[in-house]
Amino acid sequence: MYCYDEKHPEGCYSFRRGYGAHKAIYQLANIPNISNMWCYKLDIHDYFNSISIPILLPILKEIIDDDIHLYNFFEKILIEDKAYYEEKIIEESRGIMAGTPISPFFANIYLKEIDTYFKNEKIPYARYSDDIILFANNKEDLDKYKNKLISFLKKYKLTINPKKEKEISPNESWEYLGIEYKEGNIDLSVATKDKLKGKIRRKARSIRRWMLKRQATEDKGMRVMIKVFNRKFFETGIDHELTWSRWFFPIVTVKNGFEEIDNYLQQYIRYIPTGKHNKKNYKTKYSDLKELGYRSLVNEYYKFKNSII
Repeated sequence: MYCYDEKHPEGCYSFRRGYGAHKAIYQLANIPNISNMWCYKLDIHDYFNSISIPILLPILKEIIDDDIHLYNFFEKILIEDKAYYEEKIIEESRGIMAGTPISPFFANIYLKEIDTYFKNEKIPYARYSDDIILFANNKEDLDKYKNKLISFLKKYKLTINPKKEKEISPNESWEYLGIEYKEGNIDLSVATKDKLKGKIRRKARSIRRWMLKRQATEDKGMRVMIKVFNRKFFETGIDHELTWSRWFFPIVTVKNGFEEIDNYLQQYIRYIPTGKHNKKNYKTKYSDLKELGYRSLVNEYYKFKNSII
């Protein structure tokens, strides 16, 4: 479906060659005076499953105006609400069938009118699938843009996730697509850090239980923990294309978030031998962690930055 890329408005960054989350962040961060603007961001609730097929089909037909056979094929699979499941025929509304190869394309074009409107009005705006953010020079304009966006969503029978709707005043930090922007600096968002900390805690407790059950050595337990997160952060093989080093290093401009994660991970590596958090854990020195294979996010980040200078 890449042949229809030129029919997407510039404000849509998801699932497109030459666009993506990095470009969205770069372009937003480079808007003049962005730090002093008002900001509004939202997440569309259950977007893929909420898309109205009767509304989508005319949009799809306009996009695919050069291949009637392809359009007819898509129309057929979109309007068919029956499926064979556990030897029974079930019938339910499935939206654009999230998880199928073509669903991202449908998700992009469904809100083409919204993307086009904000682009034509030269309003700072970005959409990545169901995540939308926009900016205004003053509160009055922000309210106007916000109301316009909400009216568009109602027109397309979509609802906002109230837990992810936020209005941000000038000079406050804003978060989008896993990053935080504040006064010219790009860092890891609070949500990104919290999500990873949860994974660190769960993995450390799991390895601690495994170590006791298998009567493995303390060094073995810590080495396993280090290997798991080295792979997540730095592995560049085919199965690990979305590692932290490839995703965050090119766009983050400060070390703060990486330093926070480094400290948290070291704390839980030291937790594995004792199953507790106390001063005794620090008998395992930083040099010991390095001997076990530990790689600091901060150090690797600076190596990456120096390599591209």
